[in-house]
Formats: sequence, structure tokens, C-alpha cells
Amino acid sequence: MTKKRSAEFEFGSSSQYVKLIDYTFGTNIKSLLKLLAENCHSRYGFNYELGSKIEQYYSNVHVTVLFNLHSSNLLNERELKILQDSLFYLRDYNPHSVYEKTDEDKYAWDVIEGPSSFSTALACYSLLLTHDRRIKEIGKSIKWLLEQRNDKEIWSTFKKGDPNNYVTTLYSILALQLYLRTAPKTKVRQEINLALQEVKEFIENSFRRDGLYYFISQYRNDDVCLSNTIVSLYLLKLLGSNKFNEFYDSVKKTIEQIVLEDENWYISILSDVRKANKIKTMYTYNPAYLIVLLQLGWNVTDRIILKMLFWIISDLKNFWVRKDTIYPWRSSDSVIQSFICGFSIQSIFTWVRKFLKANVENIEMNLDKIVSRRDIFLCHANEDKEEYIRPLYEELSRNDISVWYDEGEILWGDSIIEKIQKGIKLSKFAIICFSKNFLRKNWPDSEFRSLYQRQQSEGRKIILPLILNSKEEVLERYPLIKDIAYEEWSKGIPRLVSQIKKILK
Repeated sequence: MTKKRSAEFEFGSSSQYVKLIDYTFGTNIKSLLKLLAENCHSRYGFNYELGSKIEQYYSNVHVTVLFNLHSSNLLNERELKILQDSLFYLRDYNPHSVYEKTDEDKYAWDVIEGPSSFSTALACYSLLLTHDRRIKEIGKSIKWLLEQRNDKEIWSTFKKGDPNNYVTTLYSILALQLYLRTAPKTKVRQEINLALQEVKEFIENSFRRDGLYYFISQYRNDDVCLSNTIVSLYLLKLLGSNKFNEFYDSVKKTIEQIVLEDENWYISILSDVRKANKIKTMYTYNPAYLIVLLQLGWNVTDRIILKMLFWIISDLKNFWVRKDTIYPWRSSDSVIQSFICGFSIQSIFTWVRKFLKANVENIEMNLDKIVSRRDIFLCHANEDKEEYIRPLYEELSRNDISVWYDEGEILWGDSIIEKIQKGIKLSKFAIICFSKNFLRKNWPDSEFRSLYQRQQSEGRKIILPLILNSKEEVLERYPLIKDIAYEEWSKGIPRLVSQIKKILK
């Protein structure tokens, strides 16, 4: 088998998001994407053994990388089409499959152990999510998936009869719901709706019968129950259960308590792979749950989200600290643990986008308040600066009164109009320094009118008139001042400062 040359795949390595994440968190995602491109076969998709002479093509690995590249907007149309085609080819002609499919399992995706409900559900969901047009082919796999529910009406990883698997059930539900929206007139619509109802009732009854204790209490033992709790709560939301709100608050409180207070919290949100008290060491937890928690309603700045994000970033940085290391997690039988790597990258992308969207306006506003907010804006003619304005500014500053003063605010190359407008906006009050020079200037006059309009619209005192000289001329030019209590320079700077202190209180 001949691999495609790396030049034919880019996988968004030039993406601004990739550059942002690499720069901010000290990761090496760009190099990882290059490695993925170099190990992507045109027919079989991603070689599980990245960077190795060994070739292994697993459908669940391929679809996971496809899913995450697409979700992170790192695929162009041509690359997406190649990966979609490869996924179908893996279903029917995987060169490394050791399991001979029967006609009954013809349309199932498999792993080494045989036809897998998880691989099939994830493949169908990803193909529908990426708008693959082979709906009839996907429908055949959907029909196979429907037949795999076990006696408790929930999916297992492989053939029905095995223990329940909540993650497999989650992707099965996602695939079935998306298939209904994509092919609303499907012949199996009634069967799909029945399956959705059965799963909803099963989850509701589990919560009602056993409560949180059933899901969470055993998380220190072989059963990884906290992950099942998170997934089960998410399933109730996806399925529109009227019991969701009944369980949400108590589940949220318990999950947060475990993650925030228990030093072994990460053990409880592994994928369900623990056997005989042996934990696979290629990862510490499943970062996919970060996205699930965000979908459940946790805020991007909640403590549990920040803690999980911290561990994702820490793991990425720790494993990518060496320049020759371009994959973050390593397992005993492959160079990359693609699920965790993919979801880690996607988790960070999702968090960055959500955080910026939710907080950038508040951050900007608060920074303006903290850094730029002023007590007083000094509106004056430049010719009055030496005799009047600078002495007043210096005395105000000595009395811890913050002043927007053009000498310290307008720098070389700045837009004078924009700077002054911002100064006006960010100041609590504005002292208008009327004088003979002021009357000759159109510039201060326009500032005065802008402030007067703001005072009218906000319905509060903003303008503090100060007559430096030429009182009669000023009052004649601006008769509105007669209706506002004004101060005069001749009464002295100490009085002015005292009056300003009273106003600020």
C-alpha cells in the first residue's frame, strides 16, 4: 500500500486557531497535523501507527480524527471528501480486519474484535454531521445499529447481550436523531422513535430507582460510574426528558464536589476501559467530557470547567515539551491515542471560542473602567495650558483625582478626535475651561456641544463650567452657562479642588 504524499493534505495546519493554540499553550498541534497528513492513505484513511512502518487502519480511529478535524474547521472540501470515502471503504474492505463479516453484519463498521456498535454509531453520526450525501448507505448501517440494542434497551459496545455501555448509547442516540432530521421520511422512523423512547425510560428509571448512588458511589472501584452519570444526564437532555431538571442540580453539585475535592477525580471519568483494576496509562481522563459539560449548561468560567481545562493544557504541554515529540499521548501499542488527542484539541478550541464570545465584551468594558476611567476630563484651549491648565492638573493629581489630560493621553500618531471622544466617554465629569482663547476655537466648542448632548441624554450632571477669563464674552457666547452653577478661576485652585472633591463624593 502506498501512502499519499503529505503535500496533498494540509488539515488546516495554517489555521489561525492552530497558531493561536500553539502560541498560547506551547503545544505542537501544527506538527501533529503534518504527521496526520503524512500518514493518511488515500483509500484507507489514517494509519493508527503514526510515524511507524507498521500500518493499522481502524475505523473508530479514522472517524474520530475525521470528526475532530471537521469540528475544528480544519478540513477543506477535497480533504473531507477523501476522508468520507475512506470511512466507507474501511467499512467494506478494511485490509487489516481479522474478522470475517456475515451478511447480517455487512453494513456495520468493525474493530479487530468484530462488528462494533460504537464504531458504527460514531461513523454514522460523523458522516451525517459532515453532510455526506450517501444517505441510503448510511441508512443501512442505521438499521443494523437499531438491531443491536440489548435486553435492557440500551447499547453495548459489540453484539447485544454484552454489558451496557453509556458512551456507545450516546453516539447511537446522536446518530439516530441526526438521521431523522436528515431523512425525515425514512421507513424506520417509527422504530427509531421507539428506540429513543425506550432509552429515555431506561435512564429515567435508573435515576429514579437508584439515584446518584448507583452511578457515582462505585467510581473508586472497577466500574467507572461518574462518566456514566455525565453521559446519562446528557442523554436525558438530548431525549427531551421532563425529568432532566429534576436531576440536574443534584448531579451538578455531586460532580463538582468530586472533581474539585477528590484528588483521584480523573479516574472516575475515564472511558470505560478499566479491567482487573488495571488502568491504561496512555491518558489520565477523557477530555471529551469537557464539551459535554458545556453542552449541559456549565459556564466556560465555572471552576470544574477551568480545572479540567487546566489538566488538558498541562498534559498537552508536558507531553509536547520536547521538540522531537509531536504527539501528546502514547499508548503501549501505538504512537497516538487519537481519541484523547483529538478531543483535547477540540476541547481547547471550543473553550477558546466560547470564552471569547461570552467574555470579550465584558473584559473590554471592565478594562476600560479599571485602566482608562477618569474622574475629570479637562476641555480647554491649548493656549491656556501653561497659565491655567497644567497648574490645575498637577494640583488635582496631588489630591488623587484622576484626570484625562491631553498631554499624557494623546501620543504621536494617535487620532486626536478618537482619543478625545474616548476621554469624554470614560470620564465622570468634564471641566470646560472657558476663556478668550476658547472662544476663538471651534475644536473645544465641538467638545462642549458633545458633552452637553451626553448630559441631556443621560439626565445627570456632567459639565462643570470654569471661566478662566473674559467672563462677559463667555456668558454672551454661551447663555446656557447662566443656568448652570459655574466656578471662576479668580477664586483660586484650592477652592476648585475642594469643590471637585465634594462632587466626587
